Amino acid sequence: MKRTGWPAVLALLLLWTAGCEKKAEDGTEFRVIKCFPGDQQTNVPLGTTITIRFTHQVDHRTVQGTRQIILADQQNSVIPVSYQFKGEYVTLTPGSPLSPNATYGVAVRPGVRDIYGANVSPPFEVVFSTGPNLGSIPNWPPFQLPTQPTLPSLGPPGTFTPVGSLFVPRARHTATRLNDGRVLVAGGESGVLFTPVQRTAEIYDPATTQWTPSQSNNGQGMYFKRAGHTATLLDNGKVLLTGGTPNGLQAMDTAELYDPLTDRFTVVPGMMNFQRMFHTATKMGNGNVLLVSGATTATMNPFTGTMLTDTLEVYDVYSGSFQACPAILTPLAAAIIQQPGGRRSAVPLTGTGGVIYHTATLLLNGNVLITGGIFFFNAPAVSQDVHIYVPGTGVGFNGNMNYNASRALTIPRAEHTATLLPEGDVAGLVIISGGIGTSSVSQSAEIFDPLSTNPTQGYQGTLKMLASNLTNYRRSHTATYIPKGTYAGRNDPWGKILVVGGSQQRGQAAQNAPYPPHYWPFLEAMGCGGCSADRTADLFDPYAFGQNFYLPYGGVDQTGQFAQTQDQQGNPTVVPNCPYLGLYWHAAAGLTNGSVLITGGYDCVGCMMGPAEGQILNGCCVYNP
Repeated sequence: MKRTGWPAVLALLLLWTAGCEKKAEDGTEFRVIKCFPGDQQTNVPLGTTITIRFTHQVDHRTVQGTRQIILADQQNSVIPVSYQFKGEYVTLTPGSPLSPNATYGVAVRPGVRDIYGANVSPPFEVVFSTGPNLGSIPNWPPFQLPTQPTLPSLGPPGTFTPVGSLFVPRARHTATRLNDGRVLVAGGESGVLFTPVQRTAEIYDPATTQWTPSQSNNGQGMYFKRAGHTATLLDNGKVLLTGGTPNGLQAMDTAELYDPLTDRFTVVPGMMNFQRMFHTATKMGNGNVLLVSGATTATMNPFTGTMLTDTLEVYDVYSGSFQACPAILTPLAAAIIQQPGGRRSAVPLTGTGGVIYHTATLLLNGNVLITGGIFFFNAPAVSQDVHIYVPGTGVGFNGNMNYNASRALTIPRAEHTATLLPEGDVAGLVIISGGIGTSSVSQSAEIFDPLSTNPTQGYQGTLKMLASNLTNYRRSHTATYIPKGTYAGRNDPWGKILVVGGSQQRGQAAQNAPYPPHYWPFLEAMGCGGCSADRTADLFDPYAFGQNFYLPYGGVDQTGQFAQTQDQQGNPTVVPNCPYLGLYWHAAAGLTNGSVLITGGYDCVGCMMGPAEGQILNGCCVYNP
């Protein structure tokens, strides 16, 4: 909007304001609702600070250093101020007291955004005076739209584009998309066998494809070193990081919160109820976070001391504390890993229900689907258990395990993925893919249908093997949902799932003790079988079958298809992050435009006779759907 004269501005102000008051609406628009001093106010004290209230929290990056919220004098010269942000309030403190008998203007320009990415609408301004009379300000208000940066272009649809490098190599780290579209990458190991583990964090901005290290704690990032931890985006925009390990052997019972508005990590008061690493954390419909199982300690000999917990606990967002949950994991069925010499261990199928490398997926009905994992009862075992956690109603955290709605996976799985399809006619289905089996890594996938009924046992929730396999054997891979409408040039009414990388072997140590499971990825070449990292990626398309519009809901047509990613000319595409053979134990995050960011992970150099097989990566790329 251009300045055309004070009467026009005054008329606009009459429409926008009553003094400086705004009528708060339903929250769907981002706007100013109140400020001090008010418009046309006179005799304002010289030591005044300016306070502006918005309908939502402000993204401080659109204010700091941008001149999008300014204080100007009667010559329209910008006055230096400092900014403070607290919730929906922004306070401007002038560097020196205001001048007597002078007119000032405050402008909130169109470039100011809230934490959800919405621009302020309409722009806002006031004019006030420190004396009895109100003067005019030339060329006021300064509401010209800010210059929009040219967004970096990604490669053609179906391809992967490098987007810089992490500041440090990372594997077993986390990548979490924030409400403003950026991605927080935190922790992880930077050397094989957890030497060292990182406490640093960094942020990826898809608008610039730039990485910025977190300046929290004097640039150190988190308060604690963490790998094998979890990071969960809360409804308030903060990220909850829980547990993990600082060295590969000890588990942690501490948690931290990351606030993207201030770029600060803070320690959650109090401890978790149990130490946990390689556990899961799932945000539920009420905003609380469910933590499931995990390891409490690990030794170099799983026969004598790797300890798991079968407990669950809930992070209560209202109290900011962890609450014990009475539900536990109880073993239902399991398959024992083949032992050296081809013999099977005489290990009972009962014992601790604690697992690692399992999955926990929030279903559309609010329940949490827990599948597979590795547990210990005298020997490592791969589970095919399926549990359903049903959150409690009313006050408290008295959720329970609905065993009647559970059944076994079609095969045992650990280090697999379980991805919800949330849209279209397939909404509610979960695609479970790959993972360690009893004797090899699996290429298969299966589907969990929460609405179908088992014809023999009568309970809801069934699992069926899909007819389509992954294009490669995969474990420690990632599977990221791509929303419908974001896949260029192809029909995607139900969205797709991008499956990236993984290891094609389970590791010789899975069959030869004494190394625990979290060391298995580094022992794959002990038998000189060669490195097994994979750089390919698959797209799962639930709409690909074409014959049965209603898909498998109770039917026999096990539809949907995995196919390797390819460009528009039909050429296969692969992840460019890995200089050698591939990547696994990386992290992926879906971006707001449907593209997927892939970060770090393990690559392999070749056949090495030793436990340090692998190289940790710092490369990053974005898949353009």
